[in-house]
Order: sequence, then structure tokens, then C-alpha cells
Amino acid sequence: MKYKSYAILFSSLVLIMLSGCSPTEPATTSNNSLAPGKPAPNFTLQSNQGPISLADFKGKGVVLFFGYTNCPDVCPTGLSSLTQALKQLPKTTQQRLQPIFITLDPTVDTPARLAEYLRYFHSNLIGLSSNQQTLEQITQAYHVVYKRQPQPNSEFDFIQHTAYFYFISPTGKLSQYLPHQSSIENLKQALTMLVKTKQKELI
Repeated sequence: MKYKSYAILFSSLVLIMLSGCSPTEPATTSNNSLAPGKPAPNFTLQSNQGPISLADFKGKGVVLFFGYTNCPDVCPTGLSSLTQALKQLPKTTQQRLQPIFITLDPTVDTPARLAEYLRYFHSNLIGLSSNQQTLEQITQAYHVVYKRQPQPNSEFDFIQHTAYFYFISPTGKLSQYLPHQSSIENLKQALTMLVKTKQKELI
């Protein structure tokens, strides 16, 4: 599978009011700091088992997805597709991959709530939360754009946000990104590529 071009990856982002979580392209930066082949920004966030860093998974392929547990459609749809793609891979391949879900709603999505939510998807999924300041740093590093919209007669806010899977190689480099509505077959191919990337990068 060929990587998407840098021009597509860093095309200008305009938030458009759509139904659901309004998936959009990853935002642009002037220096292409998140271009494929470059190191993925490290982070340390809280899981229900304690702090976890991206660097903890060196040697594994990592798939990041940003969202929130009250997302009405895009997040559960994307996570369901990822789960099906993972389950169709050999067990040995699944063990060499780490899917991670990072919340955009840390006030509501505590590590415990994330763990409860993600148990309905793949058993290897890890949910991570943080304080708002740390979240801002990470979303900027990954060019994730989101906008909180309070909802009348609801205790939970609606969050419009970018909705892409970020694939990170076992050596910690960004491999590619795919939109949440990617087919299960395309996700399987991307996941399989992550497992093979380590050998290629070590040559």
C-alpha cells in the first residue's frame, strides 16, 4: 500500500458542520513535523492501570485514534472496524500491535470510564486520558482539531473532531494515516504493514 502524499496529509483543514463527529483531514503545519517517516510525538497519559507512554510500545506497531466515549457515531464505528480488522489477523500478529484510544473529553472520560467503554471492542485496546493542558499539547503534536459544543438539555457536550487512525511503526515513526471510514480490508493491510515495517527499517 502506498503512503498518502504529504500534500494530502497536510492539506488545509476547515471545520465543517456535519452530523456525527464531523471527520476532517489532519490539520496543517508549516514544517510537516508529522510527515510519514518522521518520529511520532511521544506522550505520557493515564490509563486505568497507571501512566503509559508511547515509548513503552517500542517494538510494537501502534494505532492511535482520538475520540470520546459519548461520540454518537464516528468513534464507535471506527473502533468497531478496527476491532474487526484486528480480529481477522493471526494471533501472533495481533500480539505485535497495540491499539490506543485517546479521549478528547478528559473531564468526562476518566481512565476507568474509558476501560469500561473499550471492553465492548478489542480486548487489547487501551484508553488514555489526561488533564486539559496535556491534551492540548498532544492534539497539537498530532494535528488533531476538535471543537466542543454544549448541548441543550444534556449533561454531555458534543465534540466535533478529526477522525483518523494514526499508524506508528515498531521503531516509533509515523507510517501513515487512514480515515475512520476505511474498509476493514484496508485497515488489515495497514496493520500488517506495521508488523513488517520493523524488519525493513532495521536493514
